[in-house]
Amino acid sequence: MDPTAIALCDFKGQIAKHDLSRFKCIFDDQLLLGFLNGKKFDVSSALGCLNDYVYVRTTKHQTWTKTNLLPSVVTFPLGKRFNILKNKDVKGNLVVIDSGNLWHTTSTTYDEILTEMLFVADELIRTYLVDSESNEVTLICDGEGLSIRHSLIRTPSRVMKMMDLLLKSVPIRPAGIHLINAGPIISFLSRIATGFLPEKIRQRVFIHPNLHSLYEHVPKSILPAGIGGALSNEEAIEEDLGQRIEHRDEFYRLMFNM
Repeated sequence: MDPTAIALCDFKGQIAKHDLSRFKCIFDDQLLLGFLNGKKFDVSSALGCLNDYVYVRTTKHQTWTKTNLLPSVVTFPLGKRFNILKNKDVKGNLVVIDSGNLWHTTSTTYDEILTEMLFVADELIRTYLVDSESNEVTLICDGEGLSIRHSLIRTPSRVMKMMDLLLKSVPIRPAGIHLINAGPIISFLSRIATGFLPEKIRQRVFIHPNLHSLYEHVPKSILPAGIGGALSNEEAIEEDLGQRIEHRDEFYRLMFNM
């Protein structure tokens, strides 16, 4: 039998004997393979991460998740703020762009940002992690349009919630977090917010004074023209992300009902 199939069978067997067994009917193979691959096929580590994933969504932050984490009830367009690039960076990591210029046209709230981040992370587990040799993702945050008001919504309690939901309970790690197009005040406030992150993550945060320093990490050849890249949006960005998220509504609904 294929080693991947053996690991998946073992993983399902461990879930059946665990408290997670009541959720096993909603764990599709793609999700489980994403957790396995993200944990280098260490079944015990994958089981612990999956348990954390369910715990923070159904118990620790259940009031927030039940209110926000359901594609059919969101009031903002999915797949617009966060974009996944078709090509990978110089280290072979997937690249996600946070299109901060949407601040110009929307009254985006912190809950909306975090909600879409979680949706995107779940899609990355099911797609990117299934056949990738790396569990790391490069994030580019476009600070154009950000004001002091927007920066101040990142309170310590909200940052801690983000860490619970994104850093501590998914098998994805940031290869680098790159802030671009931010003025001096936003850059300063971002450095303060970065101080709440674990040391290992802080070392992977880069605040770029110009786009040329970004290109040392992510080449222009794979970026859309909106941030100085060589490609059109159609050439650079995956276009079906929003549709994929919308199709997961039943998964979230069943998880919260259980």
